[in-house]
Amino acid sequence: VSDGDVDEPWFSRSTDGGQTWSTWRDLSDGLYTDFPYYANACTPDGKVVVVDIDSAESWAVKYKESLDYGATWGSWQTVLT
Repeated sequence: VSDGDVDEPWFSRSTDGGQTWSTWRDLSDGLYTDFPYYANACTPDGKVVVVDIDSAESWAVKYKESLDYGATWGSWQTVLT
């Protein structure tokens, strides 16, 4: 999800069925991308995964995951270079 800065992944979550939402959080954490397309997915057990492309590292495909519905996040991991 993006807050309008289409070059970076942002995330917001709701814990009350969408009645209220958390403040937008920039998930880029040093990831540099000129590629304004990224994907995210979530599972019923609270895992959220964001996939993006780091154009500063020869277009490496990277992912970042949360295991608690987006409350905390791990670091970016490289999938493909």
